[in-house]
Amino acid sequence: MPRTKTDPDTLRVAPIVRNFFEIVHASDRSYQVIADDAGVSRETIVRWQSSASPSLTTFIAAVNALGYDVFLQPVTQAVSGANNHGS
Repeated sequence: MPRTKTDPDTLRVAPIVRNFFEIVHASDRSYQVIADDAGVSRETIVRWQSSASPSLTTFIAAVNALGYDVFLQPVTQAVSGANNHGS
């Protein structure tokens, strides 16, 4: 019998990794199924919950296995005019 998924709110990981686990937690897919679809081991995904940061290649494969993608977007400025070199 598979173990229950860890609550993402308890993880001390990078926000994008936490977001991955939020999606996994809300899905009906097990770590094993995601790992098989991504071509990585279940243990690799489990390690991401603690100290092991995922490599970009394996992380993107796991994200893709969930039907998502990873992309870059511009950072919005928190304070109006901060780091504004235009004037």
